[in-house]
Amino acid sequence: MRVLNTWGEKRLAKFPDAPTLKELGYDVVQNSPFGIGAPRGTPPEVVKKLHDAFKQAMEEPSYVASLGRYDMLPNYMSSATYTKFAQETVVREKAIIDKLGLAKEK
Repeated sequence: MRVLNTWGEKRLAKFPDAPTLKELGYDVVQNSPFGIGAPRGTPPEVVKKLHDAFKQAMEEPSYVASLGRYDMLPNYMSSATYTKFAQETVVREKAIIDKLGLAKEK
């Protein structure tokens, strides 16, 4: 089996000959970020404590190694950056769903 392309921003070290979709002329970058959320109104000091703990965990060599087993790269985003990313993703993916007629009637 041969990897034809990757969907990230950069080529993967494990598959250096596999171009990204952008390199192939498709304006698509699809990473698999994950984050943690808290209820609206969570005190800022609690949000900061959660953020700092998860950021520290993401820097652990064992975490980076675990991602590497699945050809994933660490993708840290601050709280504000992740919020913006999530909002933009919802708008972009909703437009695709609407264009394809896949939205269910409420």
